[in-house]
Amino acid sequence: MDKPKIGITIGDINGIGLEVILKTLANPQIINFCTPVVYGSTKVISYHKNIVGIDFHFNSIQRAERMPTDKINILNCWQENVNITLGKATEMGGQYAIKSLECATKDLKQGLIDALVTAPIHKEAMQMAGFPYPGHTEYLTKELGVDESLMFLVADQLRVGLVTNHLPLKDVAGQITKERILKKIQIMEASLRIDFGIDRPTIAVLGLNPHAGDGGVIGDEDDRIIRPAVIECKKNGLLVVGPFPADGFSVPEDTKNSTPFWPCTTIRAWFLSSC
Repeated sequence: MDKPKIGITIGDINGIGLEVILKTLANPQIINFCTPVVYGSTKVISYHKNIVGIDFHFNSIQRAERMPTDKINILNCWQENVNITLGKATEMGGQYAIKSLECATKDLKQGLIDALVTAPIHKEAMQMAGFPYPGHTEYLTKELGVDESLMFLVADQLRVGLVTNHLPLKDVAGQITKERILKKIQIMEASLRIDFGIDRPTIAVLGLNPHAGDGGVIGDEDDRIIRPAVIECKKNGLLVVGPFPADGFSVPEDTKNSTPFWPCTTIRAWFLSSC
């Protein structure tokens, strides 16, 4: 089986992304599992290598079609020199983050890479450079030609999907609809089956309001919008339960090492509000 080709965007040239990338790629075992290709510039990579103090060899390429599979590849998206001001949000930082992202996304769409890893961007710098999206998620959703996507947070056995993405907290409740919840759960359920190999995933839906509304005492969205979505999912044969109070939700100890785990599709607001 061929190793997957993993595209990596450099994110903001003034940020932490390249340090993380370089320290990761310095592990000699990486090349045994995948073929990395970093979208950026060998000049920028070399600058950060000197700052971080890491010494390893990489292969410079101009196109992804014929990248060697036994090397760490740097695909040059530009040739010109750039000004790097570490720790600063600048228009130039945003411009080159966009160039890296656009170049990698183009190759992803053409099937030249199998997956895309994005280093952190600075949203203010991106806005300075005219980037019309609040984040990677919205950009990739548009570029890949789909109506809806799912921001999915994964750590070991914990898998958390978000109903809303990059929104001010004051706008979250107004963006939660039964239709959106249904779509997010459908995407999550398909991913758990296809990407994680869970035949019959159980999805726990968390509430929006403190204590999931306490029967409407602390907001009615949980009973009026979220619960009907859960009921419809059950009617469609999905193993969906909830909504559970996000402030008190936990997974039973005896299920933590089992499959499937209880991944959650959560309403983003609850990670920031109080009970």
